[in-house]
This record gives sequence, C-alpha cells and structure tokens, in this order.
Amino acid sequence: MKVTAPVDGTQFDAIVIGAGYGGVSCAAVLASRGMRVLVVDKNAKPGGKAMPAARSDGVTTELWPVAGGPAYGTRFEDLMDLVGLSREVIIAPEKGANFVYIDDQDQQHALEVSSQPIRNPLLVFSMARAFGVPVWKMLGLLRMNLHSMRISDAEMEEYDRVSMLDYMKRFHLPAPVLHWLSSLMNLFFVVPVDQLPASEAILTLRGVAKGGAGRYHRGGYGVVAQAAVDYVVKQQGVYLPSTRVNEVLVEGGRAVGISTPHGCYFAPVVISNAGIQPTVFKLVGEGAFPAGYVQRVKEYVPSWAFVGVRYDLSRPFFKIPMNVYFSSESGWDRSRFAAAEAGQWPHNPLLFVTVPSLYDPSLVTPEVAQVALIGVLCSPDPDSPMNAQATVELEKMVDRLWPEFRSLVTRRKVYGADAVSSTTRDNVLHQGGECIGLGQLIGQCGRSKPDFRAPLQGLYYAGTDAGGRGIGTTQAVDSGWNVAHAILEDYRKGVWKRPTSGVRKVDDAITALMSVQEAGEVVGDRVPQGLDKRDAQGVEDRQEAREKGRKKQSAKTASAKPL
Repeated sequence: MKVTAPVDGTQFDAIVIGAGYGGVSCAAVLASRGMRVLVVDKNAKPGGKAMPAARSDGVTTELWPVAGGPAYGTRFEDLMDLVGLSREVIIAPEKGANFVYIDDQDQQHALEVSSQPIRNPLLVFSMARAFGVPVWKMLGLLRMNLHSMRISDAEMEEYDRVSMLDYMKRFHLPAPVLHWLSSLMNLFFVVPVDQLPASEAILTLRGVAKGGAGRYHRGGYGVVAQAAVDYVVKQQGVYLPSTRVNEVLVEGGRAVGISTPHGCYFAPVVISNAGIQPTVFKLVGEGAFPAGYVQRVKEYVPSWAFVGVRYDLSRPFFKIPMNVYFSSESGWDRSRFAAAEAGQWPHNPLLFVTVPSLYDPSLVTPEVAQVALIGVLCSPDPDSPMNAQATVELEKMVDRLWPEFRSLVTRRKVYGADAVSSTTRDNVLHQGGECIGLGQLIGQCGRSKPDFRAPLQGLYYAGTDAGGRGIGTTQAVDSGWNVAHAILEDYRKGVWKRPTSGVRKVDDAITALMSVQEAGEVVGDRVPQGLDKRDAQGVEDRQEAREKGRKKQSAKTASAKPL
C-alpha cells in the first residue's frame, strides 16, 4: 500500500500503539523531551492488562489478580516523578502477603510477610517455623541468598543459560522451601521453573529483597498509566482510546504511520506496545521483514496465562490483600504443565488471590464488602480446552479450602485466556491470553531477548517483549523507559528526523477526533484526550466544532495551531 503523508496530514513525531505500561511510559518520556506523541489504544482506558474496572455500582476493581514488585526502587518511581504523580500513590502494607503451604495431609501452614523491603534477617527462621522445617535445614536457603547477592554483572550472563530450578537444587533446599520458591517463580514470571533463566530470577529476588514486593496503587493499579497519558496530552500530545489500529503503514522500507477506522496518522517513529507477534503478523505483515526474522518471531514462546474468577462478597472474608496457596504439586515445570493441559490436574495447584480493597478501602461500597480475584495457571491459547477445566479445578480447591466461601458470593465472573486476549494482546499464533508477554525463558532472555529495534526502519517495540527486565508491569515500564531513550539517541545520530511539513490544521483535527466517538458520546467520563477545550472551542458543543472543521477544510496551514 503506497502511503504518502499529505501536506495537511495527521503528523506526529512519534506514534505509540497500545496504552499498556510499556507504551505509556515510552510516550511520557518522549513527550517530556518535546516530541509530539500520539497514543492509540483499543480500550477505553489506559493500562493494558492492568486497566482498572470501574463499575456502575461504584466499585473499582481489577480484571484479574494484579500486584507489582519490587515495591520500590524501580522505573515506576521515575515514571511517577516524571508525570507529577506523588509516590504516596504506592501502597506496600506491612501485612502485604500471605503464603500458605498445603502439606500432603491438606494441612495449611501460613507465613505472613510485609510488602516493605526486607529488614528482618530472622525472616528465614520465621519461615522455618511456619513451614515446619528444622532451622538447620534453612542453611541452604541462606547459602543461596548469599551466593546470588555476590554474582557480578559480568558473571550474570552465565546464568542466562541455567534454569532457576537447577540453580535452586544446587543448594539442597528443604522440600517446602523449594515448593515455595518454585511457586513464587511461577507467580512472578508465569513460565516453567525449569525453563526460567536463573539470571532473571536472581535479579528480581535481589530487587524484592531491597525494595519489597506486593505493590499496589491508590485508586487502582492502572492510575499510573492514566497519569502518564494525561501527561502526554498536557505536552501537546494526543490520546485516542477505543481506537483499533488496522495496520502499520510502510513506505520505502520504513514505518511511516498507522491506519485506523478513523483515518491515517503519520510519524517517523512508530512504537508498538501490542506485542512482537501481533505486530509482525497482523499490524505490519511478514512480507516487510527478512524471512529469518519472521521464522524466529514465529518460534517465540509466550508466558502462560492466569485465568480464574472474580467474586463479589457480601462480607469481608480475606484479611490480607495478596494470598498465595501452594503445595508439593505447585511449582510447575514443563512436565507438570503438560499433565494439566492433558486433563491431569494436581489436587492442590498454585492459587493466587488478590483483594484490591484491602490495599485501598475506597474501591468498594457498603453493598460489596470485598472483590476477590482468584487465579490459576493455564494455557495462553484462547481456544485451549484447558481454560474451562482450570476454572473447574480452581473452584474445587476453593470449596476445599473455604467451605463457607461460596455462601458469601453475590456476583461471580469467570475470566479466561479469551478475555485476556480480547482486552489486550491479539491472538495470532495460539497465544494472546498470556499473563505477561513473551515468556522469560532460556533462549529468550539476556543476549537472546528480542531487539526492541525492529528490522524495519522507524519501528520499535516497547513492553514486556523487548527492552526491559523484571516482572510484569515493572519490566514493561523499564522497557518503555529504555526504548524512549534509545529513540532519542537514534534521533541524535540521524537515524530518523522530525517532520518539517504536514502540520495538521486544528479544525481538521477536530473533525478527525470527533469521528472517534460520535457527538455526545464520551469514553468513560472523558472525551478523547488531546481534543481539549482550547482546540474544540468547548467540548460541550462538539457538533458545532465538527461543523467548523468542515467549513475550514480549505484554510491555509499557516493559520493552524498545534493540538
């Protein structure tokens, strides 16, 4: 498709596809350096998988279990500082997590830990008591902690090729501790523990020790993403929610913009937060890439999914906001996952429970005492029959653990890999429902991690697939930050140039933006951001603004003002 930006075209310095944490952090950094950025997202609100669910009954919750880590000392704080959001938004309670070991007799052994940085050197002995392990057997864990802290940056690369399971086994950990750590790795990375590079796990455990874990945000986990989008708009950028990208426009061997149902937008830089595989196979098309690269992208393996149920409860049931139930059958490797996928589920799989209102009580109403989000590991393929079975196995375990729980349920909503995919990552290769993105696996991390610079001039990837390290949204923000600075460096090197023509006329802008949502319709409680009162001459009279846009189609570009 030949696409040449017209003189009065919709021109930006950069376009970001997707308002997940990788996308919005990249957009915010670029906007802070004077670039005019367009952020386009198919959802009504930013945040991606961490997008909040604000309901008509006054309850705000998450779509599925969400928490972050480390709590402190990550790019999240840098992003918050950049966009002017107080760090008081971070919630990391003293009683932040409850780890419950279920032994082979179905007896429960609980260990409560803080979300704050680890300050108690005796925590290992508390763990021994909680899990019923002789104290002397904890020496292996102490040796492992000491060894992991001493690995230099130069040595860390060696551990890109060592699985975390093999690394842990070197220290002869007691069985409950090995089950706990293996389950924790499943929870953090959502991949087989025998394929997780020890390097990724060690770096994260270091960060958790120094910065705590189980972070949440006041007002909902997605508030930082919303603040980032608001910041981009204040810097003369534009945010288009509820807008699908049909394709990335390519001309002369480089990405030059995007097409949407509402028109085309142009920029010398396009950043995709939609995932590498959906970008290559759906938004761009494999013909624009070298054959070897296409084959490699086809071979990338996604993380697993977390699927489950959201429950509204009539009275408070949980006391701690994050709860992890694990057993000797938890801590899945490839063989355990394959067995479950074949229908042979364990008696007590890993169960992950979050209760957002125990972080922030303002998220619920007197009529809804708590919303509990419960999840189990599953296939990322939206069409996998494992999805339905996972919900059945989850509720079997719920009934065993808490016989009275179901009597408190006033509302029940199942979420599967299909729901995750439709909300976030498009399904193109038997994936889409993954919890994180591309799996942090041996062969896909460290030097083998995908390059955030695509082999198509002007196209970059931001998010969990490339450019960052860490877990979940922490990795996404790290990526967005790194990719933005790389784009700025590429500009300084002359890899791309800012547009000098094609500045868009403001009334044309009004017309195009109004087509995103019909006059009188809003997205949530807001109009498309970037179309503010200065430009639309009063959002209240959007129909009049649209008519003015039509009448001034022939106005000269010189009379325009920037969005």
